Amino acid sequence: YLISRTELTYADYIPFLDSLPKEKLPEYLPRVGSGGLSGTVELTRKNAQWILTLQPTTVVHTQKIGDPIIYEGREFGKSQDWQYIPVSGINVNQLTEYYKWLHTYGKITHARMCTEHEWERAARGADARNYPHGLDLLDADANIDSTYSRRDDAKGPDAVGQHMATRSPFSLDDLTGNVFEFVTSSLSPNEILIRGGSFSLEQFTARIDNRNIVDSTTKQADFGARVCADSFGIK
Repeated sequence: YLISRTELTYADYIPFLDSLPKEKLPEYLPRVGSGGLSGTVELTRKNAQWILTLQPTTVVHTQKIGDPIIYEGREFGKSQDWQYIPVSGINVNQLTEYYKWLHTYGKITHARMCTEHEWERAARGADARNYPHGLDLLDADANIDSTYSRRDDAKGPDAVGQHMATRSPFSLDDLTGNVFEFVTSSLSPNEILIRGGSFSLEQFTARIDNRNIVDSTTKQADFGARVCADSFGIK
């Protein structure tokens, strides 16, 4: 099978949105309101300009495409190009349509959600490590709640590929931390899971073997995904 090196980003998802008829666009926009456990997120388009509003904690970030999100409370990683942070605030049903679009127009035939066995193999390799890079996870190794000292003005998603310490044996990034990733269960048909931890939770949650069942309609500001496909999936 094929699996993407990074989590699905806004730069990946926006071309799909741009392809939709005007009346269909609202169905697929990333959005989580004030009820989100990990904050709020909303992507909007105004005058042909994409604008992201992100509130991981108490601090609201609103930037048009091309302007970075600035996390004022950070000593490092302060400026983040939001086009390359993981897209969140979408659910499995919306992702399914994105994968169909990739299959038809995006040069990845049979694009689909990863199974948890595929995801775990890519994250762990062949041994029993707890995290993609080994048995222990330090604060600076990935984007988890303690990476930026748990400050409200520092917490939030990073652009993909910045935490190379936790690169997996197969050179995949952010399989621990940043955002949880939707996968299909390899144990129960039609069951959806999240794996990999997020910027909003502690290191134990980011362990490779942590798995949580969610509904296909669930959306959170720290729930994302990546792309898998069969091994013949590149056109």
